[in-house]
Amino acid sequence: MKPVLFLVHGMGNHTEASFKTEVVTSLNAALSYYPNPDTTNIESAFDVIVFSYNDIFEDYLEKLKSEFGDIVTAASSMPELTNINELIDFKDDLKSVSEKVLFTTHWLDVVLYRFTMLGEAIRARFTSQLCQLIRSRGSSNVHIIAHSLGTAVTLDALSILYDKNLLIDPSDGKLNPITNRLGSVTYLANVAKVLEGVVPVDQTVVNPSDSGCSSRVFNINHKLDPFTMVHPYKPTGPLWTQLTNIDDELEHLATKFPHDVGNYLKNPIVNQPLFQAYFENFKYLNGLDIAQRQFKVNNKLVAASEEIIQLIEALKQPGGNDWQRFYSAFKTVYQLIKE
Repeated sequence: MKPVLFLVHGMGNHTEASFKTEVVTSLNAALSYYPNPDTTNIESAFDVIVFSYNDIFEDYLEKLKSEFGDIVTAASSMPELTNINELIDFKDDLKSVSEKVLFTTHWLDVVLYRFTMLGEAIRARFTSQLCQLIRSRGSSNVHIIAHSLGTAVTLDALSILYDKNLLIDPSDGKLNPITNRLGSVTYLANVAKVLEGVVPVDQTVVNPSDSGCSSRVFNINHKLDPFTMVHPYKPTGPLWTQLTNIDDELEHLATKFPHDVGNYLKNPIVNQPLFQAYFENFKYLNGLDIAQRQFKVNNKLVAASEEIIQLIEALKQPGGNDWQRFYSAFKTVYQLIKE
């Protein structure tokens, strides 16, 4: 029986098939950069399963359309979003159809997860699906890759599932972080600190300590990804595999959109420790230099836009409200999301 890659998508209009294709394509490309990889097709070594929750947002938005006529009016009127709407006046920013679409598929995903009961529904689905998977495959055979909004979903849900001191869903069974330890947990573009709510992020059981739910937890942020700069998650400790600056040069972007999951997974600085964990083989470390050269050869690397660079510099400055900073990042990069 093959081990499992359990994928958790982020904000945006994802399906199980679309996100699986995106991740599998990126990992297969990454494997090809190494001399003598264990496989050139990740699906020959792993069953790839996607945790999808986009339908929860879509069903809810359809109900809002029926009630309010359009999403912008609904988002302006929902009592649950009163506090965030007082901080951010988004209505004047939505002048075109494309802007309204991206507002619906990206921004609303984030605020609906954080400020409404949809977050609870998503976490309940996650814990149910993961528990079933662990029962059938064994926890050590499950490797999680979470991206963007999915990092907050994963941290929240795993904390609820594993932390016996967290008094949430007390009627549900808790997994033992020692006997049910996961193979690995990977955060790509971690936004958990911005969305911190039901779970205190700095105290989460999702950590690589002796009492954590996995001995291998990878926290990976790209220095050109504005969303990770709003309130960076930088856990401390020698056991953390923390890659907050995965590129030293600005041109090392595989796509124009720095938040793209492919910009993370195709980069050997990211995939080398993952492959080493997945295949339990140090040859990926030995082949890192070759893989880095192949990464540059096989990708039309592009420079970050001037707008992105300016935004990154602005976000490095302390102060300001996290949600206002997050929204400024969203507004700046929405054109790149379309590309």
